[in-house]
Amino acid sequence: MLSIKPSSYLDYHKYFKDIYAKLKSEIRGYTYVSFTSDLGLGECNTMLLIIQGKRPLTNKVAKTVASSMNLKGLERRYLLRLAEMESLSDEKDRDKSFASLLELKSELVTSEGDKNKLEFFRDWYNVAIFELMSYEDARDDPEWISKGLMPTVA
Repeated sequence: MLSIKPSSYLDYHKYFKDIYAKLKSEIRGYTYVSFTSDLGLGECNTMLLIIQGKRPLTNKVAKTVASSMNLKGLERRYLLRLAEMESLSDEKDRDKSFASLLELKSELVTSEGDKNKLEFFRDWYNVAIFELMSYEDARDDPEWISKGLMPTVA
């Protein structure tokens, strides 16, 4: 399971779905009940419900799963932060949690290129400006760029 790292994902549903698919391809007769049990949650279909988005990954369950998977250090904190981020409803809290997730991710990446990519994606408007500049009538003019962004950037 550890060959698939939580830090490679921004969505824990996809992370667990990929782990399950890998295990199912390697172990004949592997089921969601087996998967849930292997993750320390008993013999039930909890992980199926979590993967399908019908049940949240609570902090308590995330800690149990992280321990069962023997996740340590930054990878453990990353998974716990993913779970926390989805549970937040306030936009400012989510932004703060996402910034914390990016900070963890920046500690995990080793190449300068990956660090530069993370820095680029840190602020939403970098991608928006990049896309705006692909327009045929694009202008290297802050006022033109600002008018093309919603919400505006001062």
